[in-house]
Amino acid sequence: MNPERQQMFRVHLPQLLDALEVEISNENSYIWGNKSNNAAEPFPGMETVLDSSQVKQEVSSSSCIPKDVVVKVIETITDPAKQVGPAGLPNSARDEGARLEEERGILRLEVIQNALHKDVPKQHLLWLVGMQNVYVLQLPRMPKEYIARLVFDSKHKTLCLIKNNAVIGGICFRQFP
Repeated sequence: MNPERQQMFRVHLPQLLDALEVEISNENSYIWGNKSNNAAEPFPGMETVLDSSQVKQEVSSSSCIPKDVVVKVIETITDPAKQVGPAGLPNSARDEGARLEEERGILRLEVIQNALHKDVPKQHLLWLVGMQNVYVLQLPRMPKEYIARLVFDSKHKTLCLIKNNAVIGGICFRQFP
């Protein structure tokens, strides 16, 4: 965060918190579900959006926060380049491709396990072998026999991430009663 924004928060955050405290202590506040005020509901299912000029006018008429600060905050809120959060994080788009593939059916999750008392579908055994190969590649110092014992144990379950009918990742776990 740049020094100008830090200074803005240092100066105006206490005032904002004081205003919030007053709103919380007000019995007629919308926070407590009291709709006795004649004003329009602020968040009716997020259907209405206040215009920035309305917000500026309301805040400047009934607030101790300077008008220029309100203008800066509203500009920050409405400008996507200045926003921070999931959309503004540098790695936020990396999950988007996986989400789209999952929606299209290219990528899916399957919970599978080996069983001694019943026949296991051949596809499940192939996926278990694929999971074993993934673990062997990702954990080269772990003995292959130990990995095989865990993956093919009938008490363990495996959550497989499958893309184009091939295992690309997963988690092997054992549920305890």
